[in-house]
Amino acid sequence: MAFTLVFLLDPIPLFSKTSRYWLLRLSARLLASGTRRVEFADFWLGDQFCSLVYTLTSMYFIACAATVDGGWTNAIPRCETRNNRHWPLLFFLASLPSIVRAVQCVRRWVDEGKRMHLVNVWGKYLSSMVMYLFYFWWRFHGAARNGYMAVWMLSATIASLYTTYWDLVMDWSVFSQSWPPEWLKREVIYRNHIWVRQSFFAIINVILRFAWTIYIPARGPSAPLRGFIAGCLEALRRVQWNMIRLENEQVGNADQFRVTREVPLPYRFNPEDDSEDEPLSHDSKLRRRKQQRARDSVVRLSGLQAMEEGDHSEPDGTEQHQAGS
Repeated sequence: MAFTLVFLLDPIPLFSKTSRYWLLRLSARLLASGTRRVEFADFWLGDQFCSLVYTLTSMYFIACAATVDGGWTNAIPRCETRNNRHWPLLFFLASLPSIVRAVQCVRRWVDEGKRMHLVNVWGKYLSSMVMYLFYFWWRFHGAARNGYMAVWMLSATIASLYTTYWDLVMDWSVFSQSWPPEWLKREVIYRNHIWVRQSFFAIINVILRFAWTIYIPARGPSAPLRGFIAGCLEALRRVQWNMIRLENEQVGNADQFRVTREVPLPYRFNPEDDSEDEPLSHDSKLRRRKQQRARDSVVRLSGLQAMEEGDHSEPDGTEQHQAGS
């Protein structure tokens, strides 16, 4: 952890200093969520934050182990979540990413007025916080097979189902087109083996959304080891989630012409769209009319050239047909 902080704060212009400082600034903005307009980079990094639950809860374990007498030998029985009276702190650390994202969604609802953001708060992040609450409550009571475990499993199932739905429908737009082959999006960036790739990622994402089931078996690895495995699986899920999420965002930007290299023709300029408070002078009106006529001439000329090219191509095809016959 100390090495990571030194690496990020290193003022020497090496190892992508600009990117490191951008990450620090964006991370600081997460702590001030709700005070400014939320942009894509803000809620995208907030989503990455949601995959660091294991890392955040491990910070408590490391701090607890450093203060326990007897070293690491007594750390696991003293600092793990089972029968731990500090479980509210663990619950807060695990819920902190969801709290940040919930605040961001509320701010987006205030700015944009879309109820979808409020639905995201209640369905995705609030359900995740409820799931963490019942999980640590179950662990605090000995992690036995009792009613606490049943309530935790029910809340975890609801959270996993909703987050899976949001991943596939909202974040990835997998089901935004008709079946087949548009079921897996016609407009994509990574075109190689699209059917296999999209299907594989969707299936793996669904499976890993239920990685919490690793805590159910009574026998097997210890709880800390299971937590480590679940944390690694969540990191892998987030990597492949990022690929499709960023692709879908770029495709959406191109469709809405927020990011484009070409303007679709015919392009017509309306002088009223660029009008100012003061009325246009007579010379300005004449100049704009000439500009409009010039643009229309370019469009008509392009259309005529396309028609002439089509007419020239027909005799060639006829001659080839006659030669072939």
